[in-house]
Amino acid sequence: KDDIAILNADDPLVMQCSAGCVAVRVCFSSRTVLDSGMSLADDKILWRWHGSEVLFPTDELKILGQHNQENVMAAMIPLLLEGCPAEIAWQAATSFGGLSRRMEFLGEHNGAKWFNDSKGTNIGSVVKSLSGLNKPVVFTAAQRSIDRGSSDAFMNLICSTVAASKFDGAEVMTCMHATSRDVYCILNRGTKVRTRHTSRRDRARPSNELRLDNGLR
Repeated sequence: KDDIAILNADDPLVMQCSAGCVAVRVCFSSRTVLDSGMSLADDKILWRWHGSEVLFPTDELKILGQHNQENVMAAMIPLLLEGCPAEIAWQAATSFGGLSRRMEFLGEHNGAKWFNDSKGTNIGSVVKSLSGLNKPVVFTAAQRSIDRGSSDAFMNLICSTVAASKFDGAEVMTCMHATSRDVYCILNRGTKVRTRHTSRRDRARPSNELRLDNGLR
């Protein structure tokens, strides 16, 4: 009974399996404001415990994405329960720059922020990453590895920079070659793009609709 279980209140299976847990259950949630525990409330993290409340502004975090906000909540709970001052716990959270290749912030150019999320290799991971962003997103992909002489990654990166900084639209888009040659790239809506079973650089094509641009060069 002296043990503490830190649980994700948004996961019904976790809550079901922990129903008979004899440890003290302390929950966090990014969907519901809890009466006790840690919650994501609009643009702040709310800590409620034994009648006290503390707010932490999420815009001070270096790491982005809903999954990272959930990680911060889970990581801060044991610190606060052990008596660590809230400002010290939050200072530790805001100083953390994140893991390599998981929504890793690379820099900003012409108003466009660049992130490396190459470890987001499944739908669930990508959904979590996108849920923490509030601006149009351009996915930059490549048919061939950047360490190969014939890689198409360089041109795709250049075109993505143009799209992120100048394209007038609020979309989640993909940016890849329009042809097999290094001529120009095209933007496709993230939910309306398909890839063909080929090694061609222009394998990504729009599905059931026209592309979003007139060709990025």
